[in-house]
Amino acid sequence: MSYIGQSIPRANAKRLHVDPSRLVLAGDSAGAHIAAQLANVIAVPSYADSVGVVPLVRLQQLAGIILFCGVYRIAPVRRQGHSGITDRVMLWAYSGEKDFMSDPRFAKASVVDYVTADFPATFISAGNADPLLPQSRELAAALSARGVRVDSLFFPDDHAPALPHEYQFNLDTDEGQLALERAVGFLAGRHTANGAKHDLSR
Repeated sequence: MSYIGQSIPRANAKRLHVDPSRLVLAGDSAGAHIAAQLANVIAVPSYADSVGVVPLVRLQQLAGIILFCGVYRIAPVRRQGHSGITDRVMLWAYSGEKDFMSDPRFAKASVVDYVTADFPATFISAGNADPLLPQSRELAAALSARGVRVDSLFFPDDHAPALPHEYQFNLDTDEGQLALERAVGFLAGRHTANGAKHDLSR
């Protein structure tokens, strides 16, 4: 068994100016996948058992999660050429199995299939030209359907300029500034109503 979430926040809360009763997970791209899996490990004991992880953070300590441009469903690799080879090598390394799609344990990596109403309040976003956008939309919809508080920032398909993977890091753009503003607002507790979905139309 693996132990995730050592009691560092409790032991060092004062020195690090951390409130261990209001922890927020955050991740981008592959990091968003890791953050989402960890949130589900904390929120769903049966999921934690199935992946062999014992969380040392209680669900009551988890105030929310911020997810940018993530992977939430591990699907068969369909891209051709160098990109497809890179995808297969990464998933092989991630799973430890060359034939990873035939390994039943690997199904647990598709966290979207295992979320419940106990998943923490979520801010989620991806650019309109990000090939991973459908995954963010799918997770947002799955969480909203379960009554999880979701604040999502998505853009129209024809938004110009097109916003690529990790668009939010470009703070020289209005869209990057908006993503930062919305994420900070989420951290400050200015969540939207349960199940709300926000597509930028201006």
